[in-house]
Amino acid sequence: MKLDLTKDHRITLERHGKKLWSYRDNKPDVVEAAVLDYLRDHGFDGYFTERDNYISLFEVLAAWPGKMSKLMITGLVNPHHVYYTGNDCWLLNHGFSFGRIMDEVTKTTFEVLSDKLQLFLKCKSCRSHFSDPKKQPTHAIKFLHAFGVENLRRHIFDSYNQNALRDMLYLFEFDSLRSRQIQKELLLTGQNPPIGFSIENLRLPAFYASFGSDENIDRTEEFAEHVKDCAIKTEIQDACIIARKWRELTLKNHSFTNLDLQLWDETGTAIVEVKAPNDRLRPNQKNTIERARARGERACVIYVSEAN
Repeated sequence: MKLDLTKDHRITLERHGKKLWSYRDNKPDVVEAAVLDYLRDHGFDGYFTERDNYISLFEVLAAWPGKMSKLMITGLVNPHHVYYTGNDCWLLNHGFSFGRIMDEVTKTTFEVLSDKLQLFLKCKSCRSHFSDPKKQPTHAIKFLHAFGVENLRRHIFDSYNQNALRDMLYLFEFDSLRSRQIQKELLLTGQNPPIGFSIENLRLPAFYASFGSDENIDRTEEFAEHVKDCAIKTEIQDACIIARKWRELTLKNHSFTNLDLQLWDETGTAIVEVKAPNDRLRPNQKNTIERARARGERACVIYVSEAN
């Protein structure tokens, strides 16, 4: 019987020791994999997001404007990485412009993405990107068909618009050399920067919800007010604005998370969070489910109990 994944469900599975579970005669595995076996028996296909991530893979392929090289970096996970580290070979620099990447996303099609996936998988090291490479690329292409290229394109543009991508790269046109130059110029004018001050040290912590980032930005903004060189003052203040913006976005993004299972059937996709006994739903998981439902998407929690 097909499950309604707009509602939460409770199911029973066989338990094998402390951490292994199974559905019917399937091989015992982690509880998420056992629930996936259960859902496959109820009309869905899918993958466990801790082991695979088709959305991230197709984000990269959709944004990749160069030739598909055997030296492609398998660790690329989104258009930001394509811009910052991507090139036709392994080069840690800006290989492609933002405009070129987004133009590639705009014109991509199901056929183009399918062809890119086929080429991507010709490199043996890329096959390790999947937990079950024998099922590829058919399995990933089925997901893409259910998810939809237009949905993928919208997802990319929502996440990586021009301003966001520019700021995500912390405007590293300054790079570490410029940061050192600023510090040197400040010292020459008799001004002592705060301990640990640099453009990089200011921006990078803003990407994380770690303690002290706000204080670092506050301290640097206060210091900038006393900088005598107007050009340097402007650069520091601009860096503070970017750091503050990304601090806010980072904290906001921590309100959401990937759920355990990405599923699809003939009508589209769904996301599911799996909870074993004594495992509670976290706030960011609840937010993710509520946001998906508000958009008219299928999302739910499946609570697992031990079969008697």
